[in-house]
Amino acid sequence: MAVDQWNHNVHYYPLVLDEVPEGCAEALDVGCGDGRLARELAGRAQRVTGIDRDPGMIGAARERADSPGLSFVEADFLEFHDESRAAGYDFISSVAAIHHMEFAAAVGSMVRLLAPGGRLVIVGLARNRTPLDWAAALAGLPAHQVRARRH
Repeated sequence: MAVDQWNHNVHYYPLVLDEVPEGCAEALDVGCGDGRLARELAGRAQRVTGIDRDPGMIGAARERADSPGLSFVEADFLEFHDESRAAGYDFISSVAAIHHMEFAAAVGSMVRLLAPGGRLVIVGLARNRTPLDWAAALAGLPAHQVRARRH
């Protein structure tokens, strides 16, 4: 995987990519941002759609699109309706985006879009609520900074 800039989301991409089923025809990346994961998914699925509500991110994703089977949609996922793909995605991923949506509605929509036997991979962010949560987050900050500078 070619990485031009590391961040904590990129750390999870190999784990997500390992879950793409063999022979994947259709994949959806919810909250695709600049499309980096969607571009990686395009190497493992025939067609990949990335969706994000941020026009700047979708613009960047479209500029970097490097595969004919790769497309990007500017939309709020909870308002996204693609009847041609209803219950037709073999793989759906969402990395660090679910906390921007109403959780139950977002997961329900993802499940409805999955083909029978499809795979759903969600990597979420937990909110720091307790002093222990904040201490753990603070303790991990130096490692994050070192890793980000190395990559």
